[in-house]
Amino acid sequence: MKTLLKLPCALTVLFPFLLLLGGAVSDIAMSVTAVLFLVHSYMEKDWRWTKELWVRCLLLLWVYMMARGLFAGSMMEAERRSVPFVRYPIFAAALAYWTLRYELTRMYFLRVLAAFVLFMACDGLLQWFMG
Repeated sequence: MKTLLKLPCALTVLFPFLLLLGGAVSDIAMSVTAVLFLVHSYMEKDWRWTKELWVRCLLLLWVYMMARGLFAGSMMEAERRSVPFVRYPIFAAALAYWTLRYELTRMYFLRVLAAFVLFMACDGLLQWFMG
């Protein structure tokens, strides 16, 4: 596995539990993965993922959000919220076309995701029974 890929694969595997640590931690992990995916795409000259319909639709949604922000009551606030939205489609593309392409990463991610779902279900039941 290439050195550039180790950090995003680790962040992908840990991502479900990073959500428990708060929005900032998971946003940082998502943003780092997205930026490294763009670096990877640039270095490899592989932009095939941008030709996928779902990626284009999400990027078009982002452009729409930014354009709509120009007409909002609080334009600066609307733009402040819409500009960083681009990390979501790029992160999703990074998972689909980069990190989860590797069997080992996919296996660990599914295990961590199952553990996360089990933990959340047990926590929810515990809170329900305890009031």
